[in-house]
Amino acid sequence: MYKPYTYQVYDPITGKSYIGSKYAKGCNPDNTKEYMGSPREGEYLEILRTRKHTLEKIILATWDTKEEVLLHEALLHDCFDVDNNPNFFNRSKQTSSKFSYSPDGKKMPRHGVEKMRKSLTGRARSEETRYKITKGLERYHSGAEETELEFQHKEHGNVKCTRAQLVKQFNLCRGGLSRLVAGTRSHCGGWTILKE
Repeated sequence: MYKPYTYQVYDPITGKSYIGSKYAKGCNPDNTKEYMGSPREGEYLEILRTRKHTLEKIILATWDTKEEVLLHEALLHDCFDVDNNPNFFNRSKQTSSKFSYSPDGKKMPRHGVEKMRKSLTGRARSEETRYKITKGLERYHSGAEETELEFQHKEHGNVKCTRAQLVKQFNLCRGGLSRLVAGTRSHCGGWTILKE
């Protein structure tokens, strides 16, 4: 039975993950248990070659069509900012049907991102598909973006709010702010985080 799916591979040694999808003809989670992705280069490829047996694979969601699975993968990649997040092996984001490469941390031009967003809005999706997308994101989103934190800026002073509110109010990069909160970055747009 054909059941395309999204998955996460976790490496307990590095603490990093890889989010991908499998939608080849006839695939399902049972007959592709060994599939862990197909990177062309980088650290993850080396790990797959040398110690694949140490990795843990988690099936995130199953879908009925290739389009649904690609959309879910794109949403997960965007949600976790995988191409810029140091906790992921992914070096690019799925954009519904093609990958958006961001070598050397370069971001796609804003007009390109907006064009993609517009192309995904207004599409007719079944109730079941919308439900699966929502549940998939809820299930694997830690809720960290809803936690109120205290941020400090030289000009704006101290602000206590969620990450999403700070990003929206001051037009900040979500990925950069996530790295600030994770402690892998010292500041983001002049903002620092106040530790308790």
